[in-house]
Amino acid sequence: VRYTAENGVARTGAWCVEVAPDGRIWVGLRRAGVSSFDGEEWVSYAAGEGLVNDDISSITACTDGTVWFGTKEGKGGLERYDGSDWTIFTKENGLAERYVVDMAEAPDGKLWLATYSKGVGCFDGATWKFYTEADGLASGWIQALDVAADGTVWVATTSSGVSRFDGTRWKSFTVRDGLIDNIAYAIRVDRKSTRLNSSH
Repeated sequence: VRYTAENGVARTGAWCVEVAPDGRIWVGLRRAGVSSFDGEEWVSYAAGEGLVNDDISSITACTDGTVWFGTKEGKGGLERYDGSDWTIFTKENGLAERYVVDMAEAPDGKLWLATYSKGVGCFDGATWKFYTEADGLASGWIQALDVAADGTVWVATTSSGVSRFDGTRWKSFTVRDGLIDNIAYAIRVDRKSTRLNSSH
């Protein structure tokens, strides 16, 4: 079945897709907010309907039922939906930057996110902590992020290779360590903790 603006999705032009633990599908759209599908019907949210910024760059659905939406530069930054209420996070209440490029939930329930140019952040439910080059991250310019089953955080940078955080310190890998290229566009961790990295 193909879904378009004619049969449910707010509009064409999806940036990201996430399947929640309850099976609901969330689609982040370019300048059109988000659409969600429960298997029977679509529901959409745009700016003014909960969202502040409807240019969605990333989505993460967490095990506690909340859904997080990263947005591109502009109003907003990071938006959380708990099924009834929306919470907005900006630089004024903790974010290092409004442009969120990727997110992942850790096994301990913490939310990790990658910003476009200000490093990596971690939210424990109450406070934010951000990591930059000063903390050992290879670069503050990030393309993607993922968290392994053991809690290890992996980060793909725009031109400085890949960084890994074991909960205590960062370690980085470049072409000198075996990478094909220092430009990494995506990174994902499978069930066997194999690091999957794609470069141009």
